[in-house]
Amino acid sequence: MDMKTNASKSREKLGERLKEFRKTLRMNQKSLADVLKVEQALISMVENSKTELAYWHTKKLKEIYNLNPDWLEDGVGEMFLSKPADGVLAEPEPGYTPKFTKRRTDRVMEVVDRIVEDEQIENYEDFCLKNGLYHNYLYEFQGGRIKDPNKLVYDTLYRKYKANLGYVFYDDADMFIKAADDVRVLSIVVDKANNEIIKAVPVYAQAGYQKGFADPEFIENLPDYDFYNDDEGTYRVFELKGDSMYPYLLEGDFIKAKFLPPAHWRDKLRLHEVFIVVTKDGVVCKQLAEHDPNTATIRLHSFNDMYDDYTLNLNDVYELWYYKGFYSRRTFRDVR
Repeated sequence: MDMKTNASKSREKLGERLKEFRKTLRMNQKSLADVLKVEQALISMVENSKTELAYWHTKKLKEIYNLNPDWLEDGVGEMFLSKPADGVLAEPEPGYTPKFTKRRTDRVMEVVDRIVEDEQIENYEDFCLKNGLYHNYLYEFQGGRIKDPNKLVYDTLYRKYKANLGYVFYDDADMFIKAADDVRVLSIVVDKANNEIIKAVPVYAQAGYQKGFADPEFIENLPDYDFYNDDEGTYRVFELKGDSMYPYLLEGDFIKAKFLPPAHWRDKLRLHEVFIVVTKDGVVCKQLAEHDPNTATIRLHSFNDMYDDYTLNLNDVYELWYYKGFYSRRTFRDVR
């Protein structure tokens, strides 16, 4: 029912172009990370097609190095808008190996220790085997021999055990996300093969969704929605109501959206992108106009000029879903 998306392929090409850009400037990953004031692990993840750069990172590279954002994101045009200034190229630093900082390594192991204790798992080896990891994985990670532990951190600790990534990567106090403490816990439904079932949230169910989105029984009773998906992650389909996104998205269109975990709300909120936003007041589809990480606020914009922009505190947001495509009963259109 829906057009095939190419999100994973697009991300792969973006990672390849970022690596090409970095090597053109004769920079290693750490040097580029220092320029953007991010951890080197983020650059590694982008280049290995596991995540994307935030909007303001691309903007900063444009300001400093005259990088062409259209080339980086879509492969359109030349790498540089104009020739970089003299002296901007860094000397190469061979032999740099991506590292997971000791503090973060220690925090990961704290989370693992808690799980081992709570689940009454005998030892690290049993934990690894139970979760599809190489039996010595944790010992090698502790010893610094595993540099990019995304399968452990994201696939196991976050997705399976609901570990709070803010505890690992930032300084959040809570080690785990609990439904009683954080209403932003995602309920999902799986089939007999343990594959996630894509659920639809039609207009008639949206009043209940804002109250029952964390209730597994409520989610299970939502209608299934079958569409092609070539990307990992949790997806949901929301029926659009109202005319605030006219003329690009119309009432009755079905928005396919990918869940964005709260741990990524600090660095994955790309300006001018479209999101499904769930709050206590309802479910809306809006374009992100501004994001202030310092105050944890966002400004939402409607395509229809009849509607004013408004500001939300992210603490009042239950869920954010990143727009990935849509289906219209009338015709296919593209809002990007």
